[in-house]
Amino acid sequence: MSDTIAVKLEFLAKANMSGDTGQPRCPGCRGGRLHPYRVTINLTGLDPEGSAASYGGWYLVEYLEGWVAVCVGNEAANRKIREVYAGYGEEAPVDPEVPPCGFSMPMTPGRRTP
Repeated sequence: MSDTIAVKLEFLAKANMSGDTGQPRCPGCRGGRLHPYRVTINLTGLDPEGSAASYGGWYLVEYLEGWVAVCVGNEAANRKIREVYAGYGEEAPVDPEVPPCGFSMPMTPGRRTP
């Protein structure tokens, strides 16, 4: 089974300890925002020649899994910024609308040790 799981925008903002959206700007279009996704691709049932095989996936690898950052435009970021400013009763200085540009990059999970 293949699937994609996204991190919630609210969690990103809290993790980055910012009042913003927690999403870095896209280096591809410089206006969109990057969002992380965990992607899992199932390889069982396939063999290197492409015929059905129920035993072992591609060279006995059952699945591929990893994190990727994808440009999602800035619609969600602008909406979140408007919500924050509305809480203060002010008008938000939002960026012009930017659609997703297709930029993506692999990410490696890390952990800070004390």
